Amino acid sequence: MNKKVRTILCTLGVFSLTFGHICHANDAKSFAIIGGADGPTSIFLAGKIGNNTSDTSETSQTSEYSEECPFQVTANNFELKQDTVEKVTHLSYTVEINNMTDFAYKDVWFTIAPKKILSPYVTEYESDKKDITSREKAEEHAKDNTDTPAGGFDVTNETLLPLEDKLKKEHQITLEDIKDAMSEITVTIHWTGGSQEEKLKF
Repeated sequence: MNKKVRTILCTLGVFSLTFGHICHANDAKSFAIIGGADGPTSIFLAGKIGNNTSDTSETSQTSEYSEECPFQVTANNFELKQDTVEKVTHLSYTVEINNMTDFAYKDVWFTIAPKKILSPYVTEYESDKKDITSREKAEEHAKDNTDTPAGGFDVTNETLLPLEDKLKKEHQITLEDIKDAMSEITVTIHWTGGSQEEKLKF
């Protein structure tokens, strides 16, 4: 795959042992997805990753929810894997967000922010807005496959990084440094009239 095609594909796409959450009035922030041929790019996972050095966490942790914090957040499938054929390191994880209440929410969107120390190696993620239906209607939708709005989000996100030798030489950072820094992420969910923040650890 040449550099031009890879760049085009990358531009098309877009973690909990402990947790904490904060709910407050709506205070939307804007985050950018940074991508490039020689830097980190966020994309959806597609296809099979080559058989190379891999560090995978099978831990799946879920946040609590309440009337004030209606969304339950799960982070899992963390993987840091070097692909010497493509000469890149794949960092990937999955975040699931589900409405656990009997209420529907309008214009829901969320961000996933790793520790700031990782910038610019790992970018912050921002979703599109969509309406989220109640838990009951979401379950009906799953059974009947009707045209009801979804009950949450399910995102697998991958960031492409250089191989470890290049990271050490040009950025003075190792894969172990990145793994340690990715031990905690912040997921912030926004909707019309409010927001919810969850700090999750792999």
